[in-house]
Amino acid sequence: MIDGERGWLLAAVCLYGGVFAASLRTLRHHSLRPPPEAFLGFLSAFVCHTVFLFLRAAEIHHCPMTNLFEVAAFIGWSVALIYLVVGPIYRMTLLGFLTAPMLAAGLAVSMLLPIDSPNPHQFPSGPAFELHVALSLLAYGCMAVSATAGLFYLMQDHCLKRKYQIAWLATIPSLHDLAQVNRHLMAVSILFLTGGLVASLPIAEQSEWPKLLWLVIFWFYLSAVTAAAWARRISSHRTAAHCVIIFVAMISTFWLINSFAPSHSSL
Repeated sequence: MIDGERGWLLAAVCLYGGVFAASLRTLRHHSLRPPPEAFLGFLSAFVCHTVFLFLRAAEIHHCPMTNLFEVAAFIGWSVALIYLVVGPIYRMTLLGFLTAPMLAAGLAVSMLLPIDSPNPHQFPSGPAFELHVALSLLAYGCMAVSATAGLFYLMQDHCLKRKYQIAWLATIPSLHDLAQVNRHLMAVSILFLTGGLVASLPIAEQSEWPKLLWLVIFWFYLSAVTAAAWARRISSHRTAAHCVIIFVAMISTFWLINSFAPSHSSL
């Protein structure tokens, strides 16, 4: 039985999956551009996704980031939001083609697993904590899209250097545009991550300093790569590789490092 709020998330999963199916059918007919309705479907899925988060927040009287299920939903929402902003600007149609099934699969798995047990009383309340978590997760979503763009850059660069003739390369932006996307998204990620760190300082307990140190290390790494990229001190190829490395490292250590934070330990 699907309740009202989870019904909205199920609708989002179906729409994300439908976008992928429509785009895949178009590509199979040798059209290099997903149909216009695919973007409208993605936008509709995002609206359903947003309604779910709003209803969950109203139900628990807390920002919906109190368990693994809600965190997965929020990170997915931030990834979708970043794509809706970046995709139309940089003609990243294939990025949406790959983002949709990733979101559909991730949300579907989170709905099936027994990880949805909201317990807001285990978490500190107040705007500082909620701002810290929201900005941090938005930074992760931004870095996810940046890492995807970086992966496309590396794939396209590899194919061009070896003169591979692959049709789908025509559906993604040029290397120049992908490098620009990486630089811009890395800069935005730094802004979100900085805001999350600043918001956490007034509420951080002594036992949470290992997590803050972990975030500061990644902040310096990301800032150094971003500054070098904007100053043209490192190549676009290396910048793309660093984008992928940073995101994979942060996600792979996220749950481990959060075990050091009492306010996050139930995630």
